[in-house]
Amino acid sequence: MENCPETSTHLETQVFFCVTKKLRGPHHVVINHDVIQFCKESLKVLEEYRIADIFGIDIIPTNSSSLYICLFCYPRQKSTFCCGNFSTAQHRQKLRILIQVGGEGCSLAHNENIAWEWKRRVLVVLHNLYPRIDRIQLTSKRRILTIINPKSGKGNGITIFKKNVAPILQNCGIELELFITEREGHAKEKMKSLDFSTVNGVVTVGGDGILYEVINGFMSREDADDWSHIPFGVISSGSGNGLARSLAHASGESSDYLRDPVQSSMLAVARGNTVPINLVTVESDDTLTYAFLSYGMGLFGDIDIESERLRWMGERRYTLWAFHRILNLRKYPVTLTYTPLEADSEVSVEKEEFVLIHSSWTSHIGTNVNFSPTSVLGDGVLHLVYITEASRSQILNVLLSLEHGAFLNSKCVKYVKVKEFCIDAGDRDIPGNPTIDGELCHGKKMRIKISDKKLNVFCL
Repeated sequence: MENCPETSTHLETQVFFCVTKKLRGPHHVVINHDVIQFCKESLKVLEEYRIADIFGIDIIPTNSSSLYICLFCYPRQKSTFCCGNFSTAQHRQKLRILIQVGGEGCSLAHNENIAWEWKRRVLVVLHNLYPRIDRIQLTSKRRILTIINPKSGKGNGITIFKKNVAPILQNCGIELELFITEREGHAKEKMKSLDFSTVNGVVTVGGDGILYEVINGFMSREDADDWSHIPFGVISSGSGNGLARSLAHASGESSDYLRDPVQSSMLAVARGNTVPINLVTVESDDTLTYAFLSYGMGLFGDIDIESERLRWMGERRYTLWAFHRILNLRKYPVTLTYTPLEADSEVSVEKEEFVLIHSSWTSHIGTNVNFSPTSVLGDGVLHLVYITEASRSQILNVLLSLEHGAFLNSKCVKYVKVKEFCIDAGDRDIPGNPTIDGELCHGKKMRIKISDKKLNVFCL
C-alpha cells in the first residue's frame, strides 16, 4: 500500500497544500454544502468561497507525480473605502486558487483519482445549484461556436475576444470554435449549414444585430425544433446590447454588467446556466421574421438606424442623434391595432400621426434604456408604448427618463400590455425607419405577436 497522507477519496475534509497568496501552505479543505472552506488544523475557517462563484475548475499536471486543482473564481469583493467615499457595491473580481494534490510516495494515478473526484464533487454541487446547466460539464468539455462581427460597435470585437474572452472561457473548460463574419448575412448562412451535433452552444461577440442574424438563420432550418435545446448567448461588445443588459438585470448582475459588460456576459456563458426567453414573430407581407428584443417605428427606430453613421462612437451615438431628432421631430400616419393582455377582442386605435410606436418583451432595449421595468423573461407579455401628441420638451423629458423606466409616467406616453399588435400603413411601406431588434425592416403591414417557440439563452 502506498505511504500517502489522506489516501482516501472521502471528501468530508482533506489536507492539501495551497499555492495562493492568502492560502499558502497546508490547509484542511472542506466542501460544506454550497461553499468550499479552507481551515487550520483546528478546523477554524480561514477563507470561504461560494461554489456558485466558481466558474471553472481545471486539473494541471506537473513534471512529477503531483498535480494541481485550479479553481477559477469570481467572488464579489467586500465593500471598499476609496477617495473619501464608502462604496457598498460588491463587484466580481477574478481569483485563481491553486491546490496541490500529492505528496511523498504518492503515485500519479492516485493523485489523479483524488483530483478528478474533487472536480466531480464541485461540478455536482454546481449542477444542484443550477439545474439547467449542461450536464456535459460533469464529464467533459463543452464546445461552443463563437461568432464574431468584427465591425460591431467600435470594431474591436476580435481584439476583445482574443484578450478578454477566449483565455477565460478556455480556463473554464470550454473548447471554442471561432467564426468571423465577412459580410451582412454571413452569420445567418452559417446557422443554416451548421451541424449542431458538433456543438453545445452558440455565442455571438457583438451587439444585438449579429444575434438577430443568428437566430433567424437558426429558426429558418427545417430541423430547428430538433435542436431547440441548444443554448445561445451574447458577449456584449456592440453598440446595441439590449438582450445582454436584460439578462444581467434578470439575474441580479446589473452592477457588474455596467462595470464590465464583457466580463459579466462572458461569465454567463462560462457558467452554462440557461433560461428560456420569448421569441416574437413579425409577419410582414409575405415574410416571417423572429425577434428576441423589440419592434419599433418612429422616433426610436429613426435614432437607431440614422445614428449608424456614428457607429464608431459606440452607444453614445444614440444620445447625440436623439437631440438631432428632437430638433427635427417627425410624425408618421399609420393605423395601430392591438389586443390588450386581459382582453379577447382586438381594440383599434384610429388612424393617427404617431411620434413613435415601440414594443419590447425584455426589460432593456439598450444598456441605459429600461423600456419595460416590469418585464419578466419568458412571461409572454408585449409591452407596447406609443406617443401621438407631444411637445419637444416632453419628448426630451421622455428620453432623459429612459434609464429607469420613469418615462412611462409621462403624460404624453400611452402604455399597455398586449398579446399582439398590428401596424398598417395602407398601400405604402410603413414610414420612417421601422426596426426589428434594431435592424431595419420593410413592409406595408406588420403583425407582431408572441411565438409559441422559446429560445434558451445563457444567463447567470
